[in-house]
Amino acid sequence: MRRLSARRSAPTRPGRTPLTRQVFWFAAIGVASAAAQALPYWVLRHWPPPVLANFTSLLVVTVLNTEANRWLSFH
Repeated sequence: MRRLSARRSAPTRPGRTPLTRQVFWFAAIGVASAAAQALPYWVLRHWPPPVLANFTSLLVVTVLNTEANRWLSFH
């Protein structure tokens, strides 16, 4: 007779824990956000002062980063 504790269920496979998935998506979104922050800054830096362009870019990307983390990393 098999012991119940010896059987592996899908969520407890090695390397596939919910924490691993969350860390992966959190890191991927962080890298994408860092790269994405450059695009609005590059577009805006010609019109307003660079400080204002940087602030606007950070504001937009931070909101998108937060929503992506809520949706993908933490459901």
